Amino acid sequence: MTVMLGDISGLALATVLMALAGLLPGFALVGLAERGGFDAGGGWPRCGWALLLAITLLPCLDALGIRFCGVASTAIAHLVMAAFGAAGAVRVARDLRPPSRSVTAMAALWWLLVALDYVDVDWNGGLHQSLLIIDLVKHAAVIESIQQVGLPLRDPFFARAEAAGYYYFYYLAPALVRWLGHGLVDSRMAFAGSVFWTGLAVPALLWRIAVDGGIVPPARAQRSFVILAGLCFLAGCDLPLSLLGDVLSGRWEPQVEWWSEEIRFALGTALWVPHHMSALIAVWVGALLVERGRRASDATAMHVAASGLAFASAFGMSVWIAVAAAPVLALWQLLLVRRCGVKPLVLALISAAIALVLVLPQFHDLAAGRAGQAFPLAISIRPFRAITPGHDASTWLLLLALLPLSYLIGFGAFAYGALRYLARRPWREAPLEPIALLLFVAAVIGLLESGFVRSTVINNDFGWRSLWFAQLPAMIWTWALIDSLATLPVMLVLLIGMGILGNVWDVLGARLVRPPAFHTRWDYLNATPQIDLAERRAYRWANAHVRADAILQSNPNADRRVFDFGLYGRNRTGVADRQARLFGASQPEVLARIDRLQPIFQAPLDASVIAATARRDGIDGLLFTARDPVWQRQGGPPPGLACAYREPQVCLAMIDRVPR
Repeated sequence: MTVMLGDISGLALATVLMALAGLLPGFALVGLAERGGFDAGGGWPRCGWALLLAITLLPCLDALGIRFCGVASTAIAHLVMAAFGAAGAVRVARDLRPPSRSVTAMAALWWLLVALDYVDVDWNGGLHQSLLIIDLVKHAAVIESIQQVGLPLRDPFFARAEAAGYYYFYYLAPALVRWLGHGLVDSRMAFAGSVFWTGLAVPALLWRIAVDGGIVPPARAQRSFVILAGLCFLAGCDLPLSLLGDVLSGRWEPQVEWWSEEIRFALGTALWVPHHMSALIAVWVGALLVERGRRASDATAMHVAASGLAFASAFGMSVWIAVAAAPVLALWQLLLVRRCGVKPLVLALISAAIALVLVLPQFHDLAAGRAGQAFPLAISIRPFRAITPGHDASTWLLLLALLPLSYLIGFGAFAYGALRYLARRPWREAPLEPIALLLFVAAVIGLLESGFVRSTVINNDFGWRSLWFAQLPAMIWTWALIDSLATLPVMLVLLIGMGILGNVWDVLGARLVRPPAFHTRWDYLNATPQIDLAERRAYRWANAHVRADAILQSNPNADRRVFDFGLYGRNRTGVADRQARLFGASQPEVLARIDRLQPIFQAPLDASVIAATARRDGIDGLLFTARDPVWQRQGGPPPGLACAYREPQVCLAMIDRVPR
């Protein structure tokens, strides 16, 4: 079987196993919640709740289960829940109306897009990877680590004794799928399977928010949902400016959003960072449950407990989303006190207290697993194109003036739709439902957080993710506007077309914007596909023949980020690259280890010197490739090292074969 066919079959199996490990247990959760007074409805709304509860409640439960009982026991618990949920799913299926052709086509298209951006292609003797391996190496390495050793999370980028200080809850379900797959599903495809289901949950969440917020017209429910699902395929209107910048600079960006500060909507966010999207879903589901608990007369306890689980899952899946959500939820509850009394505020505080207790192990890991670093947040005005915040007042004023333009461009059709909807002043017609009020609060605070606060850890993840608290309301308001119009304005049609083309460029750019046809910032990425294919085979061999706790080291300074070890291997690396502090390792320690190990891959050294250097840092095996300087100097790996695995362009040498 070719690499591509193997990945496609693995993705198909992962998609099914993710339903078995997630969606069916979600039906069990719905049934359990209904015993406590929860109303999930029937038909497709019930299916939506099953998916949403699975995504938002199971991560926290899985974190506790894997930490205290192990991966195998937690996976078996999922299968038991799936058995109970299957009965409820069958009952729903009997009365379920088939989805419209449009919705079915969009779901199929979404799966194909996931496959297009995640499946490796072997062709002409080389391995052709997607641009998404930039982040996929992290996702796959974390999943593999959890599947092997459970929790606390072991640092996959820097071999050390301390637990990794990272938010890992999203990766627990793919790790269970990896375990259930028994070698038929690797960590990459387990993650890709979770991406598919996360993408389906986005319109389910938007629909539920609009229903509970009194925005959806019940008479046109099916038509409304088709419009909503279609909007999930839109991006902003960055494409013209991105292409203009590419032409002027001569360097092409494979992703439209990289022309300036990133604003990714549903499709791009679900493809690249589904853990942040799932955390956002968890926050909103928690808010929906708090509001339902306020309205319930005798089922408050169940709603509060479930919302606490949802908020805990949100924190464990994305600290940035959870931090951004705190002021949104706090202001919302304070505004509700005047209208609804203190009951919703008390319920929200109890939910928050439950969440804090549930994430104490995660708090401990974050505190113990991260070396002393600068404060993770800083005050800053959102950058625009090449203008970066300086210390002079003129730069700050210029960025402040450009901030609204930045949002208008990044939101595109959603800016037009939201502004047109708000121009109707819907709050004047009747008092807003609490969830509709939350949309307004979230939009304002999301714009402020993203505009004036940034994270300081590698990327501006806080600025990019906090903006989703404004993006989500904009999507719902645009949907409500379109649903109310008989014909679409020409400007909106043009912006929708631009949003579709932007995502087309991103999906194809992840594969096709490469040398020699294009010059990019990522010229080194997959630049030697023949070596990447040989590396994939070498790591697959190591997975079967090298003990699981062995540490294998490739050249830590070959590229901006080393990929293949985390994508295809199960063994840890001594140090991945200069960004190996991602999981909390000390940057001085990262750089010091790179300085010690890098000479091995630079120039020929005596085998005894290589072995002594490797043993000092606990390295058990060294992977040399034809792209390493030492290989290029002498046409092969360093002399005196016996290759346990050898191809013309790859050598895996085990240190225990070198005499002391």
